[in-house]
Amino acid sequence: MSITPTDDLIDRLKDPEYAKLYGEEDAKVDFAITLTKVRKSLGLKQKQMADKLGVSQPYIAKLEGGEANPTIGRIGSLLASIDLRLVTGTAPLKPDPMPSITGVILMGAPDAFEPRYDLPVNTGTMAGTIPPWPSKSEQRGAFIGGAAR
Repeated sequence: MSITPTDDLIDRLKDPEYAKLYGEEDAKVDFAITLTKVRKSLGLKQKQMADKLGVSQPYIAKLEGGEANPTIGRIGSLLASIDLRLVTGTAPLKPDPMPSITGVILMGAPDAFEPRYDLPVNTGTMAGTIPPWPSKSEQRGAFIGGAAR
């Protein structure tokens, strides 16, 4: 039996220190994805978003790259600048095990296999395809990306 990346992650999350670090990084990534989606939905470049929020473009890049570690208050302040507020939710830290895909042949254009965070989860299967991975918002409920108007 081979060990999948999900199995490896589940095993590593048994270590409390690893779980804390994983949780911290996961929260930063969630906010990075949310901020990027918001900026793109507004049709703004990073510099335009920075001007709107009263911060520098490099800071926006760090936020969107998951490199910055803003406080909850700072996140609230930034989002309020564009008439948004933070909506939080929780989900289990440990991911569900992935089903085996042994013998599946991937077909299609290379960009067809990039993550699609804004598409609904495909519950059906088609020979030769893999449905898009569900986004955090799809796993947690109806809020898209954690920000609400």
